[in-house]
Amino acid sequence: MKPILISCLSAGLVLASVLPAAAAPRLSPPEDAAYLRLAAEGDFSAKKDEYVRDANREMEEWNDKLHRKGEHAGKDIDQAWSKTKRAAQQLQTASADHWDRAKHGFENAMQGLRDRWHKIHPEDE
Repeated sequence: MKPILISCLSAGLVLASVLPAAAAPRLSPPEDAAYLRLAAEGDFSAKKDEYVRDANREMEEWNDKLHRKGEHAGKDIDQAWSKTKRAAQQLQTASADHWDRAKHGFENAMQGLRDRWHKIHPEDE
């Protein structure tokens, strides 16, 4: 008798725990995937927009700095500046799949520009 009672109680507990989950509305897997993709794209877009705004501001500062000095510090700086401008353009057009590569490329190009500038103008940050 006890084993039957225990089985009935166990079955009742299992059913009680399953019923609320079954009654809750559930998105189908494609809807779940679409929602997650939209959320990820929205998050990516916001982060990308913020990063690109900061990168554009930094590019404007460098453009002003290069023009203020009234000189092109030579082929080395010109090449570094051209490379940095190309990398900044790639940031703006990068998709989520290529974002990490574009961001890394921009940061490397910017650091190269800073390093070359500092060699010629050590007094300047």
